[in-house]
Amino acid sequence: MIKIAQIGCGYWGPNILRSLRMLNTCELKALVEIDVKRREFVKSRYPNVDVTDKIDKVLNDDEIQGVVIATPAESHYHLTKLCLEANKHVLVEKPLATNLLDAIELTNISYEKKLTLMVGHVFLYNPAVILLKKIIQEQIDNLYYFYSQRLNFGRIRQDVNVWWNLAPHDLSILLYLMNDEEPISIKVEGFSFTQSHLEDIAFATLKWKNNITANIHLSWLDPKKVRQLTVVGSKKMIVYNDLSEDKIAVHDKSIDCNNHFDDPGKVLFNHRVGDIAFPKIDMKEPLLLELEHFITSILSKSKPKTGPLHACRVINILDAGQRSIINKGEEVNIESVGKLDRKYAESTL
Repeated sequence: MIKIAQIGCGYWGPNILRSLRMLNTCELKALVEIDVKRREFVKSRYPNVDVTDKIDKVLNDDEIQGVVIATPAESHYHLTKLCLEANKHVLVEKPLATNLLDAIELTNISYEKKLTLMVGHVFLYNPAVILLKKIIQEQIDNLYYFYSQRLNFGRIRQDVNVWWNLAPHDLSILLYLMNDEEPISIKVEGFSFTQSHLEDIAFATLKWKNNITANIHLSWLDPKKVRQLTVVGSKKMIVYNDLSEDKIAVHDKSIDCNNHFDDPGKVLFNHRVGDIAFPKIDMKEPLLLELEHFITSILSKSKPKTGPLHACRVINILDAGQRSIINKGEEVNIESVGKLDRKYAESTL
């Protein structure tokens, strides 16, 4: 059985801790946390876990093969680098780093040391998102556009703006649905209301080469919690609502346009309206599936689904989006990180 350590037990950490304890393929040997009260809480709940505030105890423990990092975003690069250099496999919460250069450095370290480096883009382990991709591939025909909403009344962050906090989810999902094809440009408008230096809401538009677009609305200053993605194509339209019991609704709707038989200059629009299908989804907890995938990747030496290349692509778009915010919504061209593809394909974990 593989032995794992966890670093950080703050907002998301307790969920990871609970899920790790549920797995029968690994043993949670140690947890590192700087907050005294949180350490005492974990000790009281999990007496068999070695709880400490010293990361060196994990780095120097040869029995520990993998580390799960759940700390604030600005610490991800430093902690991930320490763990990789100590020859530990790493699952780090998103984002991998706060800039592309740091993310590429971590990627290269993981390649050189043949270690699993995986990033917690948890929605890609959600059975509903996996099914959504399958439906798009099989039923939608020509893809037109995406429209995503991720809104809530809070939780307001003081370390990152709403773009860096919420957009990684949507960007990761969009890249997955687009088979990791990167957009060619982005423009983002951000607005600050509660804190002058951090944006509370953001409106983004992404464009791909084949005229596919995506609009993303992000906010932690909204009266209603919304997690919804609409996908529109030439044959069908799909609504993925993460908060609904029926998470996916497939609308058999389309609009065809044809030239009028008697008047070629006149266009006729045919509105086709069919049924709405709610496909059955075998739902399992995405976080648990993500952690299982991490353990499997270590044991089988296989490349993880949300590996460093996917994470670099997300950060590349985040970087471009942030530049657009700084320039008041100016459109920014996105340079592909596809140059990493060949090295990634040739590397063996």
